[in-house]
Amino acid sequence: MKNKLKPKIVGSISEQRITIDLMEMGYDVGIFPANDNPVDLVAQHPNLPGNNLVRLQVKTPRKAVSGIYCP
Repeated sequence: MKNKLKPKIVGSISEQRITIDLMEMGYDVGIFPANDNPVDLVAQHPNLPGNNLVRLQVKTPRKAVSGIYCP
């Protein structure tokens, strides 16, 4: 049986998973430590031309009977 995690911890885990995935794809990733910011991460791929900085707001998907739900 898994322990029920606090929503803040679940959100932090999701952000870290996305950060790892982006870094494995070659992106440079910056993390905003404050929780009140509408941006969680910024990412930029060094091999793409131009201003390719992307701001990301990470959402945690929820399991639903019909599949996965992400508001």
